Amino acid sequence: MTQSTPPTAPSRTLTPAVLLTIALLVIAAAAFFVVLLTFNPSNVTPTTTEEARYTEIVDRLTASGDPTRAEAIMERYACTACHLLGGERVAPPWEPLAALAAGRRPPLTAAEYLYESIVHPAVYVVEGYPASMPQDYGSRMTEAEIADVLVYLLQGGA
Repeated sequence: MTQSTPPTAPSRTLTPAVLLTIALLVIAAAAFFVVLLTFNPSNVTPTTTEEARYTEIVDRLTASGDPTRAEAIMERYACTACHLLGGERVAPPWEPLAALAAGRRPPLTAAEYLYESIVHPAVYVVEGYPASMPQDYGSRMTEAEIADVLVYLLQGGA
């Protein structure tokens, strides 16, 4: 009777390139978790000087905004994913927003409050809703896009 030995798998050694790739992935993952765990919304709130400029900024934006372009902009930035018109919502609805905005954060006007909600959403979170608004719209959106969305919202989302 002949006894056969099972075939052995070829030994694989990790090349320096593979080891480097694994090390870089581990470092990137660790950096991601450090940023995630240390994120503080107060780091993205406006300064007092910036708040004082809201009136100036909002006046310029509302004078140049075109609400007819807003729906395409809000679709591009996936705003409707949370601010659904009708049905279940993750964020406050747009329909009554213009009327509600004026009293949300005195002494800010409705336009100033809406502007702040787009560029510094962590400053004031509406009770009953999670703080899920992306924090980078102030840097991702152009001034013209913010102007168009702002005017659209001030006109009641219509």
